[in-house]
Amino acid sequence: MEIIYRCSGCGKPFDDRKQCELHEEKCLNDEITFVCDRCGKNERAKIYNIESNPILNRYHDIFIGEIGYGSVFDNVDIEFTVCDDCLASILDEFKNKNIILSK
Repeated sequence: MEIIYRCSGCGKPFDDRKQCELHEEKCLNDEITFVCDRCGKNERAKIYNIESNPILNRYHDIFIGEIGYGSVFDNVDIEFTVCDDCLASILDEFKNKNIILSK
C-alpha cells in the first residue's frame, strides 16, 4: 500500500514525507503583498489560502488595455490595482451612476 502525504496548505500530494514537509514549510509561509496604486495602502496574505482570503476581495485589478490613436494616452496600456476605498471614491465621482451595476 502506497502512502501519500499531502501539504496541509495547498493539498499537493507527495510520495515522500520529507519532501512534503519541505514543501509545506515554504507553502505555509509564503506571502503576497497587495498594494493600492492610488493611495499606497498595502496588506499581506498567506499564499496557501489566497482564494479564500478576504484580502483578495479588497483589492481590484483594473485593466483598460491599450488606448488608441488620438488620445493623450495613445499607445499606452493602462493597468492598475486599487483598494475598496479608492474604488468607491473613484466610482463616487461618476456623474452617470446608472452604469454602476448592483445585485
